[in-house]
Amino acid sequence: MATRVVLAVVVLLLSVAEAALAQAKVQATVWGGWTYSDGVIGDTFASPNGEIYTQVDTKNSGSWGIRFGVFVTRNAEAGFIYGRQPTTLEVSGVNIREIGGIAVNTYHGYFGYRTGDFDQTVRLFVFLGLGVTNFSSVEFFDFAGQLRTIPGATKFSGTFGGGVDVFPFQRVGFQANARWTPAWVTANSGSWWCDPYWGCYLGTGQYFNQVELGAGVSIRF
Repeated sequence: MATRVVLAVVVLLLSVAEAALAQAKVQATVWGGWTYSDGVIGDTFASPNGEIYTQVDTKNSGSWGIRFGVFVTRNAEAGFIYGRQPTTLEVSGVNIREIGGIAVNTYHGYFGYRTGDFDQTVRLFVFLGLGVTNFSSVEFFDFAGQLRTIPGATKFSGTFGGGVDVFPFQRVGFQANARWTPAWVTANSGSWWCDPYWGCYLGTGQYFNQVELGAGVSIRF
């Protein structure tokens, strides 16, 4: 499923490449920020030490990303967004226990709209995209001191956001942006957050949400 989504996004972007290259208007942005993220609630699980857990989350943490957009018209653009949130996976219930480090990577093709002309000093923008969210594997030591691994997974996700560009110079400017990325988490035996030690914390139709606030530097060509 995830592979088909990525291929579909690539084909869609290539379909507008000829018109975009003829116009030769490109903007690239690198940003850093803070991401608020949540997890999923599942069935009550009693760990070997007797503690009760009902939820798995990723902690809020710093994040960064890159965006590359090609203008198809004066105001419409198509491009690609990559985001990364290095954070910590934790389980909660009566108490909160950190399991281990995890990286959440997002890959999305997008279409966007910007106000004004390409060379304008201040431009507002909005965008929406489709792609995938990838969760890295997590290694941790259980209560018996044994090293265990929760496998990583890749899930279908969308992304929506907007912000403002300010270009005090012709080619170099600054950007403030906000983005919401919901990833669809399914409930099957192969899904993420299922482990023989911790149990399964997945529920049908639940979403893993990331809300990111960022600021960065943009270059336009």
